[in-house]
Amino acid sequence: MSDDGAIWTVPNILSLARLGLFAGYLYELFYSGDRFLAAVALSIAGVTDYLDGYIARTFHQTSELGKFLDPTVDRIMTTGTMVTFMIYGTLPYWLGSLVLAREVVVSVAAVIVASRGVREIEVHFLGKLGTFGFMCALPLVLFGDGYGQLEHVFGFAGWLLIVPSLVLAFISAWIYLPRIRVALAALGGEAPLPSAGGDAVVGRGQ
Repeated sequence: MSDDGAIWTVPNILSLARLGLFAGYLYELFYSGDRFLAAVALSIAGVTDYLDGYIARTFHQTSELGKFLDPTVDRIMTTGTMVTFMIYGTLPYWLGSLVLAREVVVSVAAVIVASRGVREIEVHFLGKLGTFGFMCALPLVLFGDGYGQLEHVFGFAGWLLIVPSLVLAFISAWIYLPRIRVALAALGGEAPLPSAGGDAVVGRGQ
């Protein structure tokens, strides 16, 4: 049974750990200059992103804090990684800008829907898949940003994942639009929401 008032649940701790791993990624990339350790930190962060949602659903450790914390940390990591990749030269500016534009649109939509009193919108499978794809692809692309043969293989694999992940991310954002219209039409957020569609407003099942 879920405990909406819980704070120190395992999923919440994993979400906070993900922030710590992101800080470690920044340190290794820009201070130590170790792309490999930076990529490892991103990879582990991606694993925790999967684990916190899985544990929350499987062991009923959902909480109100988790519903806010998990997607907030995800967006911090996604936007932060895109910006740092562009600064570091790992990704072209046009690609990073596309991902950032999508995140801005979804975040603004989340604020609008939440302001109508809607507490949560079910996550769409395509959005989950796109996020998971990015979490797998970005460490590979970072590690592959070198001149060795092994690095080229990792980089190529990362780019193979980035393209479909980007497509899925935009499709999920498009599916989300009907939910925005329903939320805006609802009085006080009490109107029923359709069962399928976009990213979570305040949570991803946690």
